[in-house]
Amino acid sequence: MRRFLAYLCSALALGALAWDVWTGPMQGAPLLFTSTAEFWASAHRGSLVAFGGEIEAMVSTAAWQEVVLPALLLPAVAGFGALALLFFLLARIGGRRAR
Repeated sequence: MRRFLAYLCSALALGALAWDVWTGPMQGAPLLFTSTAEFWASAHRGSLVAFGGEIEAMVSTAAWQEVVLPALLLPAVAGFGALALLFFLLARIGGRRAR
């Protein structure tokens, strides 16, 4: 499952990079990075809002404002790439334990 999530996040990172390369010149910039939050909101705004509400309710408002929101403002390529790397590392660690 972790390897599947790693490949999914890798595909999302590549898709976000392709989108940024495609839309940048249309808006007058050679490369225009889309934030992870903007990418997520364009895919499904309701889940982003619900995620924010859950983080504020279950953890704290400060965690949302000082940790999660700045992470969501990173470019989508970096956000999904970091998640892909994390899942690849977790899959590698999990694979070693099973052997």
